[in-house]
Amino acid sequence: FQKHTPQAIANAMAERKDLGSVEDREMAARKVPHRLTPLQLQMMDLQLFRPGTTMWSNTHFLARFDLSVDADRLCAALNKSFRNHPSLSTAFFFDDEGKLVQQYVPGLLKEVKVQDIRRETAEMLPDVLVMPFDKLLNACLVRAGVYRSPDHVYLFMDVHHLLMDGASFGVILGDMVRAYKEEELELDCYFALLAEEEARMDKGALDTDRAWFQQNYGDEDWC
Repeated sequence: FQKHTPQAIANAMAERKDLGSVEDREMAARKVPHRLTPLQLQMMDLQLFRPGTTMWSNTHFLARFDLSVDADRLCAALNKSFRNHPSLSTAFFFDDEGKLVQQYVPGLLKEVKVQDIRRETAEMLPDVLVMPFDKLLNACLVRAGVYRSPDHVYLFMDVHHLLMDGASFGVILGDMVRAYKEEELELDCYFALLAEEEARMDKGALDTDRAWFQQNYGDEDWC
């Protein structure tokens, strides 16, 4: 989307090869704060100044399985999948210069454990699990649970929209299936991507993107 010709894409690929190991870049990027993306800033503005808006919202998922699904194994798969995606361990805060930033925080995301519940409690899960996140800054913005009733096993995930969108559930659930099968998971390089975007913006790419978008789409909300 950013490089609009085959030659520009080829040049970008050549430049990326010179950046070194993506694994090393990811580990380095997890150690420092990063600015918010334009969409994250827009969401944060909406939610801080209009707390009643529906954007003060969750991206949630509740699945019910029969007892052939091992609850403990499912819970271990959930934890492994969550640990593999550093965006889920992101905290938002104001830095020493008063700028809003985000950073990977090891340990922010607590380990999920299986909870045994009664049959009547299971029937209430869809109505009681989803609630607004009452704190956005310096807070974990993920809730999850694995519940075992006499009849079923339930998997629940609730992630603030600042961290992921609905399509991202396919990535998380795909990893969970692989972890349940005891397969290896591919490294998620979310913070390396954030670092690349920051470098791009520092070179004026945001203005370039805006100009290109407005030339092609007019007055649409480009960001």
